[in-house]
Amino acid sequence: MEGGPFGRPVRRPWPIITGYPVTRLTGGYRSGPTDGTARTDRFNAAGPFPAVSAQSPAATGPFPADAGPFPAAPGQFPADAGPFPPYPEVMTTSPDAHRLSDALDGRRIVLAVDRRTEELAAALERHGAEVSVAAALTNIPHVDDEALLSRTRELIADPPELLVITTGIGMRGWFEAATASGIAEQLREALSGATILARGPKGRGAIQQAGLTAHWVAESETAAEVADHLRTMDVAGRRVAVQHHGSGADGLDELLDEMGAEVASLTVYRWGPPRDPEAVRRSVHDAATGRIDAVVSTAAPGAARWLEVAREEGVLDGIRERAQAGDLVLAVVGPVNAGPYEDQDIPVLQPERMRLGSMVKAIVQHYGQQPRS
Repeated sequence: MEGGPFGRPVRRPWPIITGYPVTRLTGGYRSGPTDGTARTDRFNAAGPFPAVSAQSPAATGPFPADAGPFPAAPGQFPADAGPFPPYPEVMTTSPDAHRLSDALDGRRIVLAVDRRTEELAAALERHGAEVSVAAALTNIPHVDDEALLSRTRELIADPPELLVITTGIGMRGWFEAATASGIAEQLREALSGATILARGPKGRGAIQQAGLTAHWVAESETAAEVADHLRTMDVAGRRVAVQHHGSGADGLDELLDEMGAEVASLTVYRWGPPRDPEAVRRSVHDAATGRIDAVVSTAAPGAARWLEVAREEGVLDGIRERAQAGDLVLAVVGPVNAGPYEDQDIPVLQPERMRLGSMVKAIVQHYGQQPRS
C-alpha cells in the first residue's frame, strides 16, 4: 500500500478480475499477419495450436474461479526444459522480410502484453529479434456487459456536463458496445454537449474518432495531471462521467465525490486471467536465468501481475539482480507502466515519448550500442 496521486492509498499489485469469459489457448497464440505477407508460425514439439474461430464452442467459456491462473505448484519448473522456452512465438513475416537492421540479432524478447502483439513483434523482428508472447493478464472487453449498457442508457437519458476519458481503448470499446446495442448515435448526441477531458493523445484520438471534441488533454498522460486540472474546475452539483482503465484504481471518482460532483463511473474493459499460464511461468524463470534478454510491458496491471508470478515462483530476486546488472532489459512504455518495477527496485528502459514506436526505438538503440559478444 502506498500513497496515490491524490494522497490516497493505492494498493499494488492491481486487482485481477476473474470469472469472465476468455479465449482459452493452451498450445500457442495465433493471430493473423499485419501486412499481408506470408506468415510463419513456429511452435514447440507439441505442435501448432489450431486456429480458434468465433464459432468454436470450445474456444471460449468462463474461466473457473477456483482453478487459479497458475495451477502448478511453485518450484516445479523443469530445469532441463531446453535452450529456449516453448511458449508461443509470434512470427508476422518471414525472418528476412523488411529487415531494417541487425541490432537485435540473437536477442530473445518476451512480450508480456495482451494487445498489439503482432505490431510489436513485427517491429522488433525487423531488427533481428526472436519474439515470444507471455501476457500475464488478458484484456477483456465488455461489449455485452449489461452493467455498462445500463449505465450508458442512463447517461443518454441524463447526459453528463463533464466527461473524463482515461484511455483510448476504453473510449473506442464504449462506442463499440453502444454500436452493437444500436444506441451509438444516441450516446454521441448525449455527450456532444459535455466538456470532455482526455488523459493523453490516445484518448483524444478516440474522442475524435467518435465524432466528438476533446476540450483539454493531459500532456503527461497521467491521472495525477487530470486530477490537478479537475481541482481548478467547479464541479459541485455537476454530473460527471468517468471512463476508467481496466484496473479502475485511479482515484478520480473519489476526488470528484469529495468535490461534490455527481459521478457516473464506467469501466469498459477489465483484466482477466492469462491465455497461457504456463508461458507466463516459463517467462519469469527464463528472465531470471538468462534465457531471454528483454521483457516488454505496456500496462501497469500486466507488469504487476508478471512480477507477482515471479515472486510466486521464487525468481523475483534473480530478475532484479539481472536487471540491476544490465543483463536483462525491462522495457516499458511510460512512467505509470514503470511503477510496478520501480516498486521492486527493478530498473526499466523507458522512452522519452510514451509510444510503442518510441519504446521499440529505445530497445533497438540500447542493444545497437552494445558490443557484440
